[in-house]
Amino acid sequence: MNGDVVEIAVGGHKTQGPIWTQPGMADFSLGLALGYGRTMKSRISIGTGFNAYPLFTTKGAYIATGATLRKTGEKYQLVCTQEHWSMEGRAIVREANLDQFKAHANFATAMNAPESPSEGPAYPNPFNEQRGARTIINGHGD
Repeated sequence: MNGDVVEIAVGGHKTQGPIWTQPGMADFSLGLALGYGRTMKSRISIGTGFNAYPLFTTKGAYIATGATLRKTGEKYQLVCTQEHWSMEGRAIVREANLDQFKAHANFATAMNAPESPSEGPAYPNPFNEQRGARTIINGHGD
């Protein structure tokens, strides 16, 4: 589930980070963002984000196989506007020429669409108990 902290181990190295589910990822794959863990001692940034660099090697050209994933039992609150895909029922673009506007001044309101009936996964996975999408570890804490 989003926000579950997991430990990832590969090539004798380990790191931890929260799960962030992304549609379109291949089954049984992870994506790790590099460079977002903050270790410097500043009053604002210390301890923010997660560092995936301990897993990085130059051997794999940014690809590693044979990783293991284990839940730690911890949770991490993630904040993201990426899931805010809805236009609240409004069409993305509304346009009319002057004659059309004069004939139908409320044309923009008439273009509103009904809300989506489901907020379920875009890509169901039959191997997932929750029938959810693939999982990605988001290396930064946003």
